[in-house]
Amino acid sequence: MSSVTVVLSLAARIAALPPTSVAMAKAAGAKVIATGRGADKKAKALELGADIAVDTKTEDFAEIVKAAGGAD
Repeated sequence: MSSVTVVLSLAARIAALPPTSVAMAKAAGAKVIATGRGADKKAKALELGADIAVDTKTEDFAEIVKAAGGAD
């Protein structure tokens, strides 16, 4: 089991984060933290399987990643 944490950005559109990115990281055993601006992108990231999703419009990305144990 991997102890890697991966941060994926939703960027401007959800198309910037192919669903396979989350699936591949999860299959490799990584914890996935996805970021995006807006509640809709946060919800989509969780729907795609991200362990943690951050709405950078309303949440502190650095604090959430730090609380989750950091990222590699």
